[in-house]
Amino acid sequence: MREDTFCFFGLLCGRQRLNEVVPLLPAERQAAVRELIGKLGEIPAADVRARWKQARDTEADELCKRAAEETGIRQEFLPPFLRDWIFERARHA
Repeated sequence: MREDTFCFFGLLCGRQRLNEVVPLLPAERQAAVRELIGKLGEIPAADVRARWKQARDTEADELCKRAAEETGIRQEFLPPFLRDWIFERARHA
């Protein structure tokens, strides 16, 4: 999960306890996440929700593009179950 996606989710689901979760991340990601929390912490929840949706969509597009490059098949031509499997495979690669 990207740092921005993590922060958006955390701000929407547990704003008060988000700083308690940051130490569970790998050390090399903690500083970036803390910086983002500081920047995003003052944004209204509706804006955070909109930014989270945009970040998820962007991440999904990137993963689908990478999966299509690896398989040579565009995702819109695949049945949903196969599309989901390829998407998950690309996400964990």
